[in-house]
Amino acid sequence: MTACPVCRLDDSQIFVRNPRDYEYFMFREVDVALLACNHCGSIYQSPWPSVEELGTLYPLDYQNYTRKDVPLLSSLLGYMIQSAATGFIKAHGAEKRILDFGCGDGTFVKALAANGARDVTGFEPNARDNTVVFCEGFEIVRRIEDLVSRGPFAVIRMNHVIEHLHDLDGTMSKLSSLLEPGGVLVVQTPNPRSLTLRLFKKFWGGLHYPYHTVLLSRFGLHQAAPRWNLCIKSITPSLMPTGWSMSVENIAKAISGSTRRGRTAIYGGLVLLAAPFAIAETLFLRNLCSVYDCILEKS
Repeated sequence: MTACPVCRLDDSQIFVRNPRDYEYFMFREVDVALLACNHCGSIYQSPWPSVEELGTLYPLDYQNYTRKDVPLLSSLLGYMIQSAATGFIKAHGAEKRILDFGCGDGTFVKALAANGARDVTGFEPNARDNTVVFCEGFEIVRRIEDLVSRGPFAVIRMNHVIEHLHDLDGTMSKLSSLLEPGGVLVVQTPNPRSLTLRLFKKFWGGLHYPYHTVLLSRFGLHQAAPRWNLCIKSITPSLMPTGWSMSVENIAKAISGSTRRGRTAIYGGLVLLAAPFAIAETLFLRNLCSVYDCILEKS
């Protein structure tokens, strides 16, 4: 693939040649470049990985934030999840049918239930039985075909999921079809036009290579949404310090030669130190924030 999967135009340049994974040290067996679309500003892998290849890239310890040798990490994550669940219910209501698409171990599904959500389904194709948090009355679905009988949904949440997709158009069109009329899809994703990407370049935590196949710019999302029968209601900056903390950790690993998998012992402290920078960018550099939230409504 050379054409941008977001705007579909074939007008790109190399942003990073032979990117590296500083988190789990996984790699693809082919020469890869991250291309930046000159038209919409999105960033994507070339060559595009097959769905079979993507399935081999996620290690068993991927995104393990519960490890006890990283001070503060589990506590910070727990606070963020509970705060996000409270805000989600406040914004969208507890009575609506909700799908958490790409729910991981189901922790957010459980948090929604604890905050009063009455009808929640989680979807996670890569869920492992020993990591899924099963909740009474709620289910983690593994096959997208099984979602049809549980819909239509009023709200579909995609929290750092859209950038992992293999079939961007196919998956987003499918999710649109699962929405009820006037239903919304709530997306949070890294911003490839952010200040932190410009500062940290190949070390930017949001690149998250090889797991992120495509990073959608705000303009690119405006280009793609009509193909999915969706229209954009709002795009707002998200207060997340990871654009700073993960990038600094990547640089530290590269300089030290560390082969530590996942987060290091300093990561919890980096998140706290990065918080003022994250607050500043959401207040004063809204279009350059590290992460943005987008609400798309079914047309």
